[in-house]
Amino acid sequence: MWQAWVRLAKLPEPEAPAAERLAFARKPLLGKTLAMVDQMELRPLANVLWAIGKLRLDLTREEPLGPHLAAELQAQIRLLLSGGALEVGMDAAQLWSGMFFCKYPWPRELLGELLARSLPCLETWDDVAVTEVRVIAVAVYYGEKCQGLALLKPTPIPACSRVVLAVFSPR
Repeated sequence: MWQAWVRLAKLPEPEAPAAERLAFARKPLLGKTLAMVDQMELRPLANVLWAIGKLRLDLTREEPLGPHLAAELQAQIRLLLSGGALEVGMDAAQLWSGMFFCKYPWPRELLGELLARSLPCLETWDDVAVTEVRVIAVAVYYGEKCQGLALLKPTPIPACSRVVLAVFSPR
């Protein structure tokens, strides 16, 4: 299922015009994804979010399925987070990236939970995943106001934890 989203998002424009790709995503894919979202693991779910963003599909406007799919995706993300799904750094980076590209107005509570569960895992992730998560997390959490923050340079893992904590401290 998620492979269909990724393949659709990667089709070049001349072969598959954007309108045709969106029509295919709206008709069969949204419904099938809604039916299967509760079976998705972290990486496939992240890939679906990335593809939705790449296709510029706005879940808030895709009636009647878009808002329902967004709610189910949020529920599945919470379920996966409670099961320790962030232990693999690249999977966590994919989730943060997927949520960023999707451009959905994610609830602050969900982002806060994702951040809180990401922080303890940082020391076990490789440097690439940590850097990706830190930059993308800032972008997702702060939205459009993050341009200056996204330029943070990679730092050693323990310092990264302090940087992320400082960035996300309540003001």
